[in-house]
Amino acid sequence: MRKLLILLGVIFFSEGISATPFQGQQIYRTDDRRGDFIVLTGQPLTMAEVSGTDKIQTDTLRKADYCGVGKVKIPEATPAPILRINDENPINYLSLPQISNYDCARGGLGNNAWNPATRTVYIANLEPEGEFISRIQREGSRKIALNNCGWGLVPMKYGDGTLYFKGQQYRYSQLLRTVRPPVCRKVNGAYITYFAIPLGQ
Repeated sequence: MRKLLILLGVIFFSEGISATPFQGQQIYRTDDRRGDFIVLTGQPLTMAEVSGTDKIQTDTLRKADYCGVGKVKIPEATPAPILRINDENPINYLSLPQISNYDCARGGLGNNAWNPATRTVYIANLEPEGEFISRIQREGSRKIALNNCGWGLVPMKYGDGTLYFKGQQYRYSQLLRTVRPPVCRKVNGAYITYFAIPLGQ
């Protein structure tokens, strides 16, 4: 049975306890006077994580060894971070030849290489003992605690973008939208999620 709730002139409704996903969607968007939000759903009182809510860029000044090889460690993230050296084109390090170790004393490298075990990219053909700048760009991720109804709000810090949630990829602008953030209420001992609908519907 549909339950109704009126808050601040807005009608909220719920089809029942299982209505936490909005129209079957486990991730959707909403907004209010505070800004834009993503709503994540899952098991009540657990943690949920989404990637793509903001961009993180790290520029680091590094020094090559006397063989002209520089080392850059790549952080774990989904999707894979983007690596640039000295502001040049991105390096597709996941497709580079793989090595298990490197020792300048045994000779340098003729080409770039990748050690997946240590997540280290080896940049070849640099100036021996010269400086270089590595730029790593990755999607920021947020972890939130879901409430008793099994959902939580995550601020969306920049415009449209690609989001990653529970192994799936989503486009922010294509997510279903509620006219207000949902409301969690305890009714007769059970927690129920109410969704906002425009007046007159």
